Amino acid sequence: MRSNNTVILLGSHMLPTQHGTIHGDIAKKPLEMAQNIILYTAPGSCGLVPQTLLHHCNISFKPIGVSLQNLAELSSKNPKGQVPVFDWNGELITEVPAIAHAINHLAPEGKILGRSPVEFVRVCEWMNFLSASIHSQPWGAFVRPFRFTDEPEAEPGVKRKAKQRLQERLALMESKLPADGWVVGEGFTAVDAYCLAISQWVVARTDLDFKGDFPKWAALVDRAHKVEAVQKALAEEKQLAEELNKA
Repeated sequence: MRSNNTVILLGSHMLPTQHGTIHGDIAKKPLEMAQNIILYTAPGSCGLVPQTLLHHCNISFKPIGVSLQNLAELSSKNPKGQVPVFDWNGELITEVPAIAHAINHLAPEGKILGRSPVEFVRVCEWMNFLSASIHSQPWGAFVRPFRFTDEPEAEPGVKRKAKQRLQERLALMESKLPADGWVVGEGFTAVDAYCLAISQWVVARTDLDFKGDFPKWAALVDRAHKVEAVQKALAEEKQLAEELNKA
């Protein structure tokens, strides 16, 4: 009996589907035609993730710094008023996981979404967890409790609960991290870049004992800092911050 399953090629990965075959060269063509790439990012934000991935994949781009205190100026690019925004020839992409997919299609040889179908799925799983279960919730409630209540007197309670949930989620994350190497597979991926970005927030904006409570995560960050693309992105982020401070 013949199976109805075929495959879909996503970047450099094939996944099963029941709707026929889609070839990667067709799926990637619009992005491969890109000549003008701009990344709108804010120093200290999750924009560090695509910034790092672009350098890792040796993709030329223009970084434009936006202040976290003045994200409204991005409303014409992103009505959500958030960074990062990935712009190629006027086509705008938002949300870190989606931008990572775009970069992967531009340079599949960078392997930023893994090196096999299983690794691809694991990277997607991790990116969704980091984006939704840590970054959006509970980090968002911890640093901006006013978004989660109309009552100012309720904000301290929201922040306390968010911190509790944050600690639980970070502990879960720590338990899933490898003792050495990279989070998924044998090479640096978008997951490692996202883990690095979140670590900066935790160190800068909480009183948690980062190295004491999260030794595997701290070791991962140390390894990431030795990656050339990370060094370039951090230096670029620092330069953008200096330019914004002068403005």
